[in-house]
Amino acid sequence: MKKVILMAVAVLSIKTASAQTNTATPDNTGVNTQMNTGVQTPSLITNHFNVDYPNNTATWYQDGSNYRGEYMDSKTNTGRVAIYDKNGVRIGTEEQLSNGTYPSTISEYYTKKYPNETDYQVWSTNDGLGNTTYYTNRNSETYWFDKTGKYKNKTKKRTYNNKPETKK
Repeated sequence: MKKVILMAVAVLSIKTASAQTNTATPDNTGVNTQMNTGVQTPSLITNHFNVDYPNNTATWYQDGSNYRGEYMDSKTNTGRVAIYDKNGVRIGTEEQLSNGTYPSTISEYYTKKYPNETDYQVWSTNDGLGNTTYYTNRNSETYWFDKTGKYKNKTKKRTYNNKPETKK
């Protein structure tokens, strides 16, 4: 009986360890479409997040050697994302935008291409160097717009533990 219990514990330990060390896998376009969840986020990362965004709590995902913290901004009640490298340096941000706070060309694109769709969410993304782009999710794709709101291209949506999300 002891051997059976020890064997069960060993199998569960191996399964748990492998679940926490899964890495993102590329799809046929070479873009990672699944992020690793359930990771132990280093305190270096969470400490920087707590300084940058006090009074906010993030859900963490790992993308290669980077960490993505998703949270609801306590002041604006909008979705936000902070992306940190393995050294705790913030390398990008994403922000859920309210209607009218993004370039009107994005609304014009949706009105022309999808006239019956009025309930879409626009996000801005900043690469940390001051370059801003915009995106929306539609079905299983992400539609990318440049800093002026001009449509650029669409890509497959990324998922985080089967939760559709996007990151360029």
